Amino acid sequence: MRLDSNDFKHLTGNFYNEIDTDWSIDYFGHKPGMHFEHISTVENGAFIDLNNTHRARMHARLLPDNFDLKTWVQGQKGIRLVVLEAPIKDLPDEILQFIVPDTWEFYKEVAGYIRQRFVGSMITVTGSVGKTTTRLMVAQLIKASNHEVITNLGNENARHVLPHLLTSLLKVPDAMVAELSIGTLNTVDANNGPISTLFNADTAVITQIGGAHAGQRTNISDPQLDVARRKAHIFMNMNPNVQAILNYDMEPRIFKYLQQVASKKVAHVYTFSQKDQHADAYVMEQTEYRKYSEVKIRVLDEIKTVKMTIPGDGSVIDLLAACLAYKAQGLKLPDLTMAFSKFKPLNRELTFHNLKTPTGQVTLVDDTYNSTKYSVENVLSIFKKKGKFYKGLKVLVLETGDDITEKQAEQLNLSYQDKILESEIDIVIGYRDRTIKPLIDSLNGKISEAIYYPDMKSIEKYIENLPTDSLIIVKGQHWKYGSDLWKLTPKLLKQPAKTIS
Repeated sequence: MRLDSNDFKHLTGNFYNEIDTDWSIDYFGHKPGMHFEHISTVENGAFIDLNNTHRARMHARLLPDNFDLKTWVQGQKGIRLVVLEAPIKDLPDEILQFIVPDTWEFYKEVAGYIRQRFVGSMITVTGSVGKTTTRLMVAQLIKASNHEVITNLGNENARHVLPHLLTSLLKVPDAMVAELSIGTLNTVDANNGPISTLFNADTAVITQIGGAHAGQRTNISDPQLDVARRKAHIFMNMNPNVQAILNYDMEPRIFKYLQQVASKKVAHVYTFSQKDQHADAYVMEQTEYRKYSEVKIRVLDEIKTVKMTIPGDGSVIDLLAACLAYKAQGLKLPDLTMAFSKFKPLNRELTFHNLKTPTGQVTLVDDTYNSTKYSVENVLSIFKKKGKFYKGLKVLVLETGDDITEKQAEQLNLSYQDKILESEIDIVIGYRDRTIKPLIDSLNGKISEAIYYPDMKSIEKYIENLPTDSLIIVKGQHWKYGSDLWKLTPKLLKQPAKTIS
């Protein structure tokens, strides 16, 4: 799919310069570097100039002070057109300039225009936890069925990148699987409502509600319900004959609210559950081994057995959601073990490493992508189900990672105590923030050892002296809220600590 001069007649704006030769656009981007310099295949690209005023409003990375648009554009072979709010008068004529009142509004407009012409499947995913893995699993299933699919780049799910995702439909895939952050679902902000409505999804998935964003809404009497209301905006602008997919295991009042909202918007509401057979997709049997879990699931009319190499209850829940979303497109499930044989979540999500120590070798698991309540509980389920296969000690390194107040953080951390005791963890190391100390104090005398370390070096030394065949899971929140725990695993492995953009 390409946009030519006739398409631009339907869009808000005017050309500053026009040329007689035929031309077309097959790519839009707004990020110097990631969207152009690093993509050599772009030949007819349009660069949308989101200035720093736009970027600051959307909490996007600002352009450097020394960035000169005119010089940069002329240095890019793939740019055919620039969308601007004011013309660059001495830019060469072969680079078209389309002048608009507001480049952000134009970005949304052209994204919607392209979406209206896309005839493939559109699947959207949101939730407080699990949305990234679910989204990647849906995309993996579509790929396994020999269909072309486009999904978010890495963990890019924020407001300012979603128009770029939609414009990538110019590649004409068979399906798009789009992950939507809560910011894209807002109805009241400087950018006039939810951008999620542009997607006009055929299938919308909500993985879970709670454990995140509560700290942002301290003036709300019921933060969890407020998050549910905001996440429910994913159903806005959907066609009435499509489907919603919900986690049946959510808190009952939250599930009931979302079910009621979805039922008013779409024809079908499907559900998934870890155990409840009233759901449309659920676990029938699960057998644990050291390196994988064998899981038998029912998804609507199909029964499948899969070997899951990603551990934890969370990965199974995400799989159920993904399978339902896939089947909602009218497709039969492929061989799931084969489909997911090489599947990996994002960097720092349950990434396993073999670490050589003076005493032998231990298993080090980096899970520092996020640290919401449900992701911590998922880690505890891994200790409970997999710990018995390790002869050494079971060690959890934990810090508070949620965007909540100090009092809420202390209460949240203390709420993990019973599940920690049930998981048969030997050692819990609390790191850095003082809100973890009440949990450490409460565990003293109840497990082999509960320690608080304000510095990372002490944790490094502790892990390096653990007995062979120990299992260590490092649980934190990458870069957010002042965390640097994501640097621990690279330090132990003697590798550079790379950030996630």
